[in-house]
Amino acid sequence: MTRLVLAPGLRVLDRGPWDVQIGITPGAALRVPAGPAVRRALDLLEAGETVPGDLAPALAPALVDADALAPEGVDPRDAAAAALHDPAGFAWRLHGRRAARVLVLGDLGHPGTDPRPLLTAAGVGLAAASEPPDAVLLLATEEPDRALLDPLVRDEVPHLLVRAVEGTVVVGPLVEPGRTACLRCLDAHHAVDDPLYPALVAVHHRAERQDGVAEPVDGALAVLAVAWAVRDLVTHLDGERAATWSATVHAGPHLADLAAVQWQRHPDCGCRWT
Repeated sequence: MTRLVLAPGLRVLDRGPWDVQIGITPGAALRVPAGPAVRRALDLLEAGETVPGDLAPALAPALVDADALAPEGVDPRDAAAAALHDPAGFAWRLHGRRAARVLVLGDLGHPGTDPRPLLTAAGVGLAAASEPPDAVLLLATEEPDRALLDPLVRDEVPHLLVRAVEGTVVVGPLVEPGRTACLRCLDAHHAVDDPLYPALVAVHHRAERQDGVAEPVDGALAVLAVAWAVRDLVTHLDGERAATWSATVHAGPHLADLAAVQWQRHPDCGCRWT
């Protein structure tokens, strides 16, 4: 008996008397000639039952070629598997995610913006405050104190920032020390237009309003930004280049100009001397 399991998210769709389709996405769906053996095998497959050995050869090769089967040894209900587009490489990706430890610092002050459940659902381990992390996700409702990030740069710890400032949520940069621009690099670039910018940023987090008016943070934007950040961090842990790698995405209320802005390492930034 051969144990076949459809990849998460795929459904078997009847196209008529001659063939069936697995999946709905245009360009990715698999069409299979539907003889009696194939239909019987697909019925069993969709029901989660074991496909007998005499039926499997009629179906298995096409499913394997189309990446339509769940990876061997991986529970298809695993939330991390459901989002995967590379079944063949899933096992080692999930192993790497579970071995990683991500430390979350700060918050955006809105329900649904805690990134920890999303990281856990993707198979990523969470770091305790007492252990050295493999990556850090920093959330802030102001310009963060750059001095808090300096040890991460010095210790070569990858880190990703999400900050809500004056009604806009900024995701990034994802900093890989020694390879990407850090937040001080961005400050140095902004100093070309305003030489006082780095000094103003340095006091921004201390210049709290005295009238009690809170930082305006759009809840929907905050949720979107956290989800984007988690997805990018998981992409980085998978060994791929994330959208915010040495880049920032500015999300305003209308999402009209949602695009990544790339940043180069600044020649005068101290991160180049570490």
